[in-house]
Amino acid sequence: MIKDDKLSLFRDDNSSHNDWRSTTDVDPKSSLRKQWGLDSAIMSVAASDNTPELSTLRQELETVLHVYTPSLEDAQAFKAIAGAVGRRAARLSAVAIAGIVLQSGKLDDPEAEYIDIGVDGSLVEHYPFFRDMIYEALRAVDGIGSKGADKIRIGIAKDGSGVGAALIALVAAGMEKETSDVADFRDSVKRELESIPALADDSLTSNQQVAIGAGIVGAAAVAALYWARRRNYI
Repeated sequence: MIKDDKLSLFRDDNSSHNDWRSTTDVDPKSSLRKQWGLDSAIMSVAASDNTPELSTLRQELETVLHVYTPSLEDAQAFKAIAGAVGRRAARLSAVAIAGIVLQSGKLDDPEAEYIDIGVDGSLVEHYPFFRDMIYEALRAVDGIGSKGADKIRIGIAKDGSGVGAALIALVAAGMEKETSDVADFRDSVKRELESIPALADDSLTSNQQVAIGAGIVGAAAVAALYWARRRNYI
């Protein structure tokens, strides 16, 4: 927007257009001139500053973004744009939360008094009114509405990414162990069966064949018991 000549953001024709009686100047090295250079911290300042002159925001624009002598009109425009970006982020977050809630079916569960959603990140934790904007978006989602949104509780979950990684590692370890147990079970049955003579041997008497058959059944039972114990161990 700074590079668009059709817009007058942070640009004065003369000092009479600036309530500080000075022309606004942006440092050539300002992060405003770089893609992804705007930090959400100053957006938080913009959202929280409701003073008539937006003095706190104007000071931050000069200190952090090196926008010198920004006018009140510039600060108002920055506040409006930052608010729109923050509201969009909250709505995108609400879409993800709504999808999980609707898929879980907990909204229709009479035994579920509340649905607790854990979130992590500096934006949801420190950006003013961010959770309020999430709730506003949730109320507009079909299938949730005001009643469903009141049932959803959003709380801060510290170190969510670390906990999530630990849970994934635990599940992966369990799957690997289960695969190993299946292989052990298969090898155990194979060894038991290989230790029994083939039933096709004509030299065996009927009593011997019966005994062999009982041995196969016993081997299978031992293998099944082994497998059950292994499963319980997991």
